[in-house]
Amino acid sequence: MSEKTKIERVVAPIRVQAEEILRKDILEGRLRSGERLVENEICKRFGVSRPLVRECLRQLQAEKLVSYEPHSGLRVASIGIQEAYELYDVRILLEPYAAKEFTLKASDSQRLLLSETTQDMVDAITLADKHTAIKHKNSFYKILIKGAHHFVLEQTLIGLQNRILLMRGVSMSVPGRLEETAREIVRLQKAIEEKDSELARQVSQEHLERARKTTIMALKNQDLPAN
Repeated sequence: MSEKTKIERVVAPIRVQAEEILRKDILEGRLRSGERLVENEICKRFGVSRPLVRECLRQLQAEKLVSYEPHSGLRVASIGIQEAYELYDVRILLEPYAAKEFTLKASDSQRLLLSETTQDMVDAITLADKHTAIKHKNSFYKILIKGAHHFVLEQTLIGLQNRILLMRGVSMSVPGRLEETAREIVRLQKAIEEKDSELARQVSQEHLERARKTTIMALKNQDLPAN
């Protein structure tokens, strides 16, 4: 939080820029789950006023990316173990179906974009660039869901997006999970490329089941008392 970040005053309102930067920092894992958000530090980072920072944090709180805790103030929102189980229950029902529908319905341009995004994610993982890998994985799922051409499915997953992205950050922070994720996503993309819709559904489900196991383990370890 100490690094100074330049705000461009001509591109968009300053508050919108600050919001977007903080949102990306949370969703791409630069600001960790549960990390305290200090107004003075954010003011210094962006060179903006405290009222503007408070507006930003209120917006992020409305998006459930920031939470208020009595006696400790505002923090990056965290995911509880029970909520993680339930989110994965929903994802395991919907995302394998999205993978199947994408395989059957996506346009050639959507297939190409999915392939390119998969390679971008693998390249980032090869370079051990976790933040960029998470960004590309987020893009992978946006393309997959859009290409399924199912409005209700898309809107349902959009409604859960921020909580899913927070949970993804937890999962991909576990040592070894980045590399395992790359292998699983490559396998999914290949099933889609080969137009094997049933295999795409199966691979997506297996990927989510492994991700759930990893995430729950990570959340349980977070709850362990320090020695």
